[in-house]
Order: sequence, then C-alpha cells, then structure tokens
Amino acid sequence: MPKLLFLAALNLVKNPGRALALVLGIGGPLFLFIAGAAISAGLSRDATVSIESGADIYVTFDRGGLDANIPVSYVEELSKSQFVVEVRPRIVARLAVAPETWALVLGIDPIAAEEATGLQSGRLFESNSKNEVALGPVLAQRLGLTPGKQLLLATAFTHKVVTVVGILSRKGTLWDSAVIWAPFAQAQELFGMRDLATDILIRTRDEISATRLADRLARSEPRLRIQTRGLVRRYVLQGYGVTSGVFSAIYAVTFASGVLALLVISGLGSKERRREVALLKALGWSARHILVLVSLEALLCCLLASALSFLFAFAWVRLFNAPLLASLFIAELDWFPGIEIPAQFDAGILALGLGVSLAITWAGTLIPTWRTACVPLRETLR
Repeated sequence: MPKLLFLAALNLVKNPGRALALVLGIGGPLFLFIAGAAISAGLSRDATVSIESGADIYVTFDRGGLDANIPVSYVEELSKSQFVVEVRPRIVARLAVAPETWALVLGIDPIAAEEATGLQSGRLFESNSKNEVALGPVLAQRLGLTPGKQLLLATAFTHKVVTVVGILSRKGTLWDSAVIWAPFAQAQELFGMRDLATDILIRTRDEISATRLADRLARSEPRLRIQTRGLVRRYVLQGYGVTSGVFSAIYAVTFASGVLALLVISGLGSKERRREVALLKALGWSARHILVLVSLEALLCCLLASALSFLFAFAWVRLFNAPLLASLFIAELDWFPGIEIPAQFDAGILALGLGVSLAITWAGTLIPTWRTACVPLRETLR
C-alpha cells in the first residue's frame, strides 16, 4: 500500500494540469458545502442556546389552533403557582420602520440579569421609560442611528417618536440584529394592546415543575395555548433541519454533476487514461491494483481539496460574514451582512465534506477504470 500511495502521488505530480483541475473542480463546490453546513450547524447551536436561556413555558390564548393575545391579568394568576419562579408579559411584533426595512419589536421589561446585556454603545433603557429603546446593530446601521438620535415609530394606533439610548452588541445572538427593544408598557401603547400581551413567559423551579405546571394549565384552562421549552426546541430544530436538508440536496446534485463532468474533461475517461491503464496491464498489474492506484489518486485530490475548502470557507464566514451565502439560510438578511454569522467549524464538518467528495469522485473514477481494466489489452490499445 505505501508503494501504491507513492506511485499515486507521483502520477499526480507528473500530470499537474489534471491534478489541479480535479482539486479546483472538487474544491469549489466543496467550499460551498462546508460553509453552508457550518452555518446551518451554527444557527442550530445558537437557536438551542437561546431556547435554553429562555423561559420554561410560553403561554398565549388559543384561537383555532393559533396563538392569540392574552390578557395581562393572567400574570398575577400564574404567579400564584408553587412551581413558578418568575412570570413576565411580552409583546413581539413586526413593524416597518423605513421603506423595505422591517424590525422586530420586542416589548419586555429588562430584569437584573439582562441589565448587563452586551451593548455596542450607549446604555439600556429604564423599565418605566416612555420613549427610550435599544436597537439591534444591523437595524441601527441601516437607519444610520446612534445613541441619542430619535426614531419615528408609526402604527395604525399611534405615531411615537422614541430616543435610541443603546445599540446592542454585534456579538450578540443573530435574533438581536434587527430588533427594537422597548419597555413593555411602551410596546402596549405602540400596538394598541392595552391590558394585553402576545405571550407570557414563565420560569419554573426545574424541568419537572415545568411539566407539572403545563399539564395543570392545559387541564384547567382550555383557552390557553401552552408551549414548553421542549416543544419550542423541537419546532425550531426541525425548521433548521429542513433548511439544511434542502441546501444539501441541491448542493449534492450540483456537485455530482459538476465533478462527474470535470472527471471526463480532465482526462479520466479519455483515450490517454485508457492507454495508462493498458500500460499498467502490460507491466503485469492486475485490475485490483489499478483500481487501488486510481482510488488513491482520487483520495489525495480530495484530501487536498477538502483542506483548502475548509480553510477558505472558514475565512469566508469568520472574516467576511459569509457574503452572498448567509442570506440563503437567514430570511431578510442582506447579501453582505453586517453581523457575525453563527457557524460551527469542527472535524465533523471537515469529515463530512471529505466523505461527500470521495463518494462522488470515486463513483466517477472507479467505474470507468474498472470497465477499462477488464477489457483485453489489445482492445484497450486501439
């Protein structure tokens, strides 16, 4: 085997044009696959972190199987349970703040643990403030806003001028990038939701307490729609799994078509390649040894292509925030995002890329080589 490996490497060195064409042909699509897989894994990881740091139970009204606004009066009622540690009402809604620019309005009063939330500049608003907000970094950049500047928020219920007092950090979660974080009472006024909230967040003592409370609420209050942390986690991860699967399927078809076409163009199915196989057979090589040699050549090309693709993908995502690619995974994101894109680069991603490239490359090399090696020598030399 070491001798065959040396001969495979020597054969690639003697044919640099063909080797370079293979590495580039494999590395180009593989770069997209590794970058996409890393972004998908990073988004899933960040979503999991956000879910785990969120509430244990989310409570809304049930209207035909859909979420509906819930009266704030339920906050006091839910707080009486022995399982509950904290109950907070929240408002979440979309709002157009400029032509073709939408923001996520998050109306919730900060607690002590959130007062140290990472800020790029400025400060966090006070809970009793009536006209102060904090903006996500991408939204602030689009609107050209900095702490101290004012922003007009217009809805069907009111037109309100608010003051930007803080810009959230670019190193926060992805979901903070285009958010308008405001006090709960201010969000109520903005959307005409007096005495209402979009949902109520409940923190319990532990997971067992959350399960018991959810079951009790579901039995005692049929109007309520109860969603536990586990249910939210399953929905979110299932959504990212579908997105990743669609990308992988499209990539696999494109990659397979491109590499197989390249294998023919680069000479792996040409008369020159057949003569190489015939020469080896004339020297006494068996079909098995020829197949091993060709496999090792493909392996070396895939190893080099995988390493280069991993490095370029890492730089593309980490240094440049995955321009032109991140928007395929994240809706309404600019082609050139101004935020750090979550990504997870590890040995598993590299091994996955290597495995995919090997499977396609071997399929395109071993089958025609085997067919050529099994043909009588005289027929091969024609």
